[in-house]
Amino acid sequence: MQPRTLLTRLVALLLAIGAIAGASASSSQAAVAFRACNNASGSAFWPYTVSFSKPAGTVAGDLIVIHAAVSAFYDAGGPPSGFTELHAASSPTAFTWYKIAGSSEPSSYTTGFMPATSTTQGVITSYSGVHPTIPIDGSAATTGSGNSVSLAGNGLAVPRSGDMRVSATMVGAGATATYPGMTKASCAYTSNPSVSVGYEANVAAGTLANRTANLSGSGAWASQTMLIRTAPTAPTVTAVSPGQGPTAGGTSVVISGTDFSGASAVRFGATNATSYTVDNDGQITAVAPAGTGTQSIRVTTAYGTSADTAADDYDYVPAPTVTNLSPSSGPASGGTSVTITGTNLTGASAVKFGGTDATSYTVVNSTTITATAPAGTGTVDVRVTTVGGTSANTSADDFTNVPAPTVTALSPSSGPQASGQAVVITGTNFTNASAVAFGGTGAVSFTVVNATTINATAPAGTGTVDVRVTTPGGQSANTAADNYTYVAQPTVTSVSPGSGPEVGGTSVTISGTNFIGVSGASAVQFGGSNASSYTVVNATTITATAPAGTGTADVRVTGTGGTSANTSADDYDYVPQPTVTNLSPSTGPVTGGTNVTITGTGFTGASAVRFGATNATGYTVVNSTTITATAPAGSGTVDVRVTTTGGQSANTSADDYVYIPAPTVTNVAPGSGPETGGTSVTITGTSFSGLSGASAVRFGATNAVSYTVVNATTITATAPAGTGTVDVRVTTASGTS
Repeated sequence: MQPRTLLTRLVALLLAIGAIAGASASSSQAAVAFRACNNASGSAFWPYTVSFSKPAGTVAGDLIVIHAAVSAFYDAGGPPSGFTELHAASSPTAFTWYKIAGSSEPSSYTTGFMPATSTTQGVITSYSGVHPTIPIDGSAATTGSGNSVSLAGNGLAVPRSGDMRVSATMVGAGATATYPGMTKASCAYTSNPSVSVGYEANVAAGTLANRTANLSGSGAWASQTMLIRTAPTAPTVTAVSPGQGPTAGGTSVVISGTDFSGASAVRFGATNATSYTVDNDGQITAVAPAGTGTQSIRVTTAYGTSADTAADDYDYVPAPTVTNLSPSSGPASGGTSVTITGTNLTGASAVKFGGTDATSYTVVNSTTITATAPAGTGTVDVRVTTVGGTSANTSADDFTNVPAPTVTALSPSSGPQASGQAVVITGTNFTNASAVAFGGTGAVSFTVVNATTINATAPAGTGTVDVRVTTPGGQSANTAADNYTYVAQPTVTSVSPGSGPEVGGTSVTISGTNFIGVSGASAVQFGGSNASSYTVVNATTITATAPAGTGTADVRVTGTGGTSANTSADDYDYVPQPTVTNLSPSTGPVTGGTNVTITGTGFTGASAVRFGATNATGYTVVNSTTITATAPAGSGTVDVRVTTTGGQSANTSADDYVYIPAPTVTNVAPGSGPETGGTSVTITGTSFSGLSGASAVRFGATNAVSYTVVNATTITATAPAGTGTVDVRVTTASGTS
């Protein structure tokens, strides 16, 4: 028979015992008994037999392990009846056999060696409380030389706490091993070869750790570790993770506990798990079935069903619902604080707007979450995810991402600093606008006409400001298109001239401020009448043609900044046209010089008095109804016209002034008479009568005794006393013949 590695057997033995040592309180704790091994027997001829005594106190169910050490170059004939060979090793040669004690066991166990010597020895051990079908779960072995022994765990897994690890070390004659951190078993054989055994009980579940044993002498050695499994009991459930899931089931739940091997059922309350896998003796992975409320997770094996404890509780959490969003819309750029109302919101693990996670969220209570909306477009579903699942899609969870409004034009784009200017705002996405601001001031009022138009009333302001529209989509961005300029009100500081005729037509220079630029004048009015025409010369000057009017009118300039205020500086007086109702005298000599009293109306401020086309030699405005004027030279009948700011008096018969030519004498009959006078003389000539008539008739230097103007060509006169030849002269208002 080919010798087998002692190291492999020894490590497996140590690992097995280590697992038993970590058994939980509900498992049977292994008892260890080691017995002396002086059972060599036989004759000088092979086959030889060796008997091993049954350890004292062995009862049914105990694990009996025989480790036999054999001289080099020899082999065993096989394990004793009823035993299973775990491993065989050589250099030195060793064998490990085990069995579970029955209700009736012989006092010793015999095996044959070929050949055998008197030095064949062994170690017999027995353990109570072991697994009835899997007493040894694994083994590992090492070999080496020197006085330090490596008891490698070799990664052997300890499936459940309470298992035991046993390490057996075989060395040269006389050397023994000690096991730091382990208990040294008695009855180790110390002849040639020597076998020492150490163990540790109640090894915790996990991976078997490496250890080092110390030898009392130096030489070749072989060591074997075995993991001995404790007997299973009814399973226990110590934890479930996760401890909750949706009522629809489907959650993968890791169940931790003990004695799960061979599990025949896993139930959530009264309902079997949809499926389950026994990962190891301490863990099951199960898929939760559908259910409600809090249910106990129970594991059933051939050794019973786990007891109901708080540790096995699994909560079925109903799916959340979303019944309302406030607000239900917000800007596409995100950032809106949204209050989500619904049910079963506790423990929410995610809040999504469409496919995008909320920027942040806080679970206020089971019915309320406050979340910050992420950026998005269009209408999306707000879904809440908890252990119970994800809320179903309903119309109540719709959140609309509203694009921000834009302002593309203002009409007009400027206005007075005072409030009240009507402005048409053009742009996009104006629906449900909640605010319109001119700079930092809200519009006096506004009306959303449609998605692209808002009619707003501008508030008072100064300078250039941005017109911003706010909707659920946010506030319009600042662009050049939304600039609105507040224009100062125009002022009128003087009008020149300050008066004119009622018929209008006067060219008036208006001085003031804010007449051009963005405040370009849109109207110039005299009282309530528009100027006949006007020209904005510059920001401070307008020339306008006055319309017809009466009385005193305010000259008002209207521009983008409004209408100039009424002040005394803007008064324009409409002056009525003068009238001439009488001339005294109404005739005069063609040579002029007559002092004429002109009576009429509207003479104040008269700028001219004309006799026909000729200005009076001089005139004085006595008052608004009287002018005294000196008639210029002239001829015929002329109109006397008075000119004032109100214009020129109209032509009427009352203003006729007659220029009377000087009289002429063409004949005197008789042409002579006595020196004593008294002769009746007929004087023939021209211009003797008319409006003025002759004022004197002289014979030489002496007035006629009397005279009668018969007509314009005839005068009869009585000659005065005189001598010699004299001229007969006729004098009228026009002069002397």
